Amino acid sequence: ENINDFNNTALQNELKQIYNNAQTNTLLKNIIALSLGDKSIFLKNYDKLLEAYKLLEQNKIEEANVLLSQIKENSSLNQIAKNLKHYQGITQ
Repeated sequence: ENINDFNNTALQNELKQIYNNAQTNTLLKNIIALSLGDKSIFLKNYDKLLEAYKLLEQNKIEEANVLLSQIKENSSLNQIAKNLKHYQGITQ
């Protein structure tokens, strides 16, 4: 086994331990989840925003609004989603 693979595995195990600790900050858990290749709730909503923006660029307003409506009120990204809903397509 390559030493880099071993170091990577050891690092991933340490990150998992930190992630599973009940006292770990929620934001830090989201960052760790990203580095481990998992999707966090924050990043899932972020992905929806990016996809909705692309749809607005293509003038697919209804499809964009469906995605934006899936972002919950308590999300830190909700205000951005509301702002994007007001656009009727994005012109270059």
